[in-house]
Amino acid sequence: MNKGTVWGGLRTGFAAGLAAGLVDALFAVAQSGGGLAGSSLAAFLISLSLWGMIGGLGTAAVGAVFPEAGGDAPARQKTTVISFCKKALFDFVLTVLFVSAAGLLAGRTAILVSGAKDFAGLAAGVAATAFVLSAAGIATWRQPPGRRTRFLRIAGFAGLGLVLIIIALDRGGTRAGKIDAGGGAPAGRPAPPAGSPSVLLIVMDTARADHVSLREGERETMPFLRRLAAESAVYERAVSPSPWTVPAHASLFTGQYAEVHQATFEHRTLRPELETMAELLRSAGYSTAAFSSNPNVSSLFHFDQGFDRFYEMFRLSGLWDARGLDPVENLKILKGLGAALGSPRKKRSDRAAAETQPWIARWLDSQNRRDKNRPFFIFVNYMPPHLPYNPPPAYRRRFLKNRPSPPVRKLMTDACYPEVWRLIAFPTLMRPADYGRLAELYDGELAFLDSCLERLIAMFRERGLLEETVVIITSDHGENLGEHGGLLNHSFSIHQTLLRVPLIVRYPRVFGKNKRYAGVVSTGSIFPTVLKLAGVSPADNWPSAFGLLPDAGPTAGIAPEEEAAVSEYELPLSELGALAELPGADASAFSLSQKAVQTDSWKLVSRSDGRSFLYNLAADPGEEIPLDPRSSPQGARLERLLEHWRAGLHIPHFSPEPPGPTADEKTRETLRSLGYLR
Repeated sequence: MNKGTVWGGLRTGFAAGLAAGLVDALFAVAQSGGGLAGSSLAAFLISLSLWGMIGGLGTAAVGAVFPEAGGDAPARQKTTVISFCKKALFDFVLTVLFVSAAGLLAGRTAILVSGAKDFAGLAAGVAATAFVLSAAGIATWRQPPGRRTRFLRIAGFAGLGLVLIIIALDRGGTRAGKIDAGGGAPAGRPAPPAGSPSVLLIVMDTARADHVSLREGERETMPFLRRLAAESAVYERAVSPSPWTVPAHASLFTGQYAEVHQATFEHRTLRPELETMAELLRSAGYSTAAFSSNPNVSSLFHFDQGFDRFYEMFRLSGLWDARGLDPVENLKILKGLGAALGSPRKKRSDRAAAETQPWIARWLDSQNRRDKNRPFFIFVNYMPPHLPYNPPPAYRRRFLKNRPSPPVRKLMTDACYPEVWRLIAFPTLMRPADYGRLAELYDGELAFLDSCLERLIAMFRERGLLEETVVIITSDHGENLGEHGGLLNHSFSIHQTLLRVPLIVRYPRVFGKNKRYAGVVSTGSIFPTVLKLAGVSPADNWPSAFGLLPDAGPTAGIAPEEEAAVSEYELPLSELGALAELPGADASAFSLSQKAVQTDSWKLVSRSDGRSFLYNLAADPGEEIPLDPRSSPQGARLERLLEHWRAGLHIPHFSPEPPGPTADEKTRETLRSLGYLR
């Protein structure tokens, strides 16, 4: 073994590793939003040392085994155009490998440090990085002394140029949220009431109750959630106050109906006059953080009210995530090639869901360093079940029985919404089997979401936080998968396919374990229930319009049949505009607002065109047989309940709202892909 060869390889590889590690670490620090202090400094030093060690040892080891790989090859006397191009192409490929390996190594390191204990993943990342650095180090080492310096300089500048190009192509979408990473209550915040639990509120965006398998014998889409339900209280007839995102979340955050909070199609914005759950908890001494994958639930629409940190996870579709740099994902030419070959690329919201747990881990680490005994409120919005339906390959193979037809394949891409409106307007374009394929893809997304939930809850369990945390898992609304005359998405409908949502609460000391509540409840009741558990009262001028969730047993003094839930669906302006642009489409049947009131067995739908329909949910759960409300005493009773509800509303007169922030291009692109912009 030639010691000079090994030492030379060690020096060369260590220098190459430090250079790559410096770029990686600086980007990691910039992404964290902090300076070179605390965890950022630790991450910086870890990245440098790992890169240097792996690069040096890897190159030296290969040089020791293959001595002929090292040494100074004689320089060529002449350089042709062809050889120059070959050299330039080699430099470019080498740089791409360097930067790609940086993302892999940084990601596996972040997962390990965050507490996920993914040692197998770390080993794979280290091995891959060592291979790339060794090859690069040897290639550099083989250059003559004069050319070696020039080679390293070219590779360095090429790497910097590639990073800048990727950033430019990404159009600034490199941050997770408008507020940088960090967390914890600021100094001077009051201590919360004694014994206040932490709260983890999870919204599985677009998850309908009848596809979330919480009972034995049902199609197993979410096995982990079923196991968690055995430790929880399950509300089997939970109903959303609204069948789409903005008003449903606004009711969840404020405890008010849509007619009161007015975050609807017309306004979309959560009014600052309202006091949200996060604001009330923060005022009581809680630390608060949100991790939202839905751009409708973002700072743009003022849903960040009351949160110390608000992470907009939909921005992670670009250059950075909690695991580091991923340049290959951002090379637009490769994305275009994948699309041209007919392979839908990785779904934006699926990637955001996968990355949410590491970001929450980082926030918890910061919270633990600042004030480990202070309770926290964490809100999470996951979006895999939302259109487009394109689950990761393993889940797609598990559920998809046959090859999807062309219309179904269009609903698997980010540009699916023009096709959605076309298929709603002309439902004969879809066959019954096509709706079956949609349901299979939708179930695959639910199964993928289940794996994300499993990792998140496992992290809380491993950190010893689970038993002191109220875990609430629900949905904002369901999804139409071809029912009711070919309806898709969560538009033009107030059927049970959109209103019935899952709801489980895990906090055994109050709610017990493996309890089932069969009465109808509204997810708006989460607001007063969380405040009560935290020992916090709502504002006097904004009392909750919803009652408390029963503690997984019969509510004293109220017969189940007397319990009722109200839901609202205002005039769908955006969707009507999309249909109006289709030649030959008739949107008149959808040009109305609707309200529904339901008990365990009966449901009344009241429409703005003056028509009302009654459904016997016990005999007709699919709402295929509309009845005349006058034909049954149940119809008259529900009409009285709805009138009583209307009379009890206190509609505020908000002041004219000042112009809000303008959506950046990343937000607009994401809103378009979700059908909220045209």
